[in-house]
Amino acid sequence: MSIKLTRRNERLIMAGREQVWQAFSQISEWPAWSPGIREINELQPGLAGSSFTLSLSPWGLSITAQARLETVQTGRHLSYVGQKLGIRTRHSFSFLDAGKNTQAVSVEELWGWPLLLLYPFVSLDRLDQAGRLWLQALALKAETGAF
Repeated sequence: MSIKLTRRNERLIMAGREQVWQAFSQISEWPAWSPGIREINELQPGLAGSSFTLSLSPWGLSITAQARLETVQTGRHLSYVGQKLGIRTRHSFSFLDAGKNTQAVSVEELWGWPLLLLYPFVSLDRLDQAGRLWLQALALKAETGAF
């Protein structure tokens, strides 16, 4: 038996897609501006199949996990997958033209039997808030051109 949690967040970013991608695609810089991510050690930046170490703090816990870039469509889409303690994750980011602006879409999926044990302690509202804060931070970085 297993459980699957999916979180989807969207945000209109007041910057062109190329500018948003430039801010987003510097994965090793995420900890400097992204809430919840403490450290990323990138092995081969931007290449599908390349691995990196991700240190983050979900639910107030400190976790370091190996992740792998699953798909990279430069300027449009990136997804990575990872696993730690029997919980698997896939996090996808898409960037769509919206006139002169960009619609950013983040979808995070978590699944695995250990979630059954953690589910009573996991706040879906808190997960959604984390996704909104992450996109807010990306918007600020892209809109101010601070990269």
